[in-house]
Amino acid sequence: VMTGWMIMLTPPLRAADEKAPAAAPAPKTYAEAVKQIQDHMKSIDTAIKAGKVKDTHPDAEAIITLSKSLGELALADKSGVAKDKVKEVNKASKDLAEMTDSFHDAADEGKTDEAKKHYDHMVELVKTISGYVKG
Repeated sequence: VMTGWMIMLTPPLRAADEKAPAAAPAPKTYAEAVKQIQDHMKSIDTAIKAGKVKDTHPDAEAIITLSKSLGELALADKSGVAKDKVKEVNKASKDLAEMTDSFHDAADEGKTDEAKKHYDHMVELVKTISGYVKG
């Protein structure tokens, strides 16, 4: 009997209420990554204000992924981030990824008040990483 092995090869299906994240091109610069994070934050803000905190899943996932790329992008030549500030970017971006993950968990569980508290912390961290964009 060879029917059981096929099940293990199929990728897990998304829950019906989860939209597939829109595949934005990977940012090539620190400024592009920050801009994408800001755009996802606006989308989350709109969803929260509309009472649709559960709809924030794709944006939260994108912010987590983008946050993890910031340290490397900040280190790049011509990133606009002063070399002595890269450590601060690394800490803020790591904190943003963790806070966004907490936000995401609360949102998925329908804990709107808790999600909003995490979102407020995310806003502050995005201000920090945005402060290093030159221009």
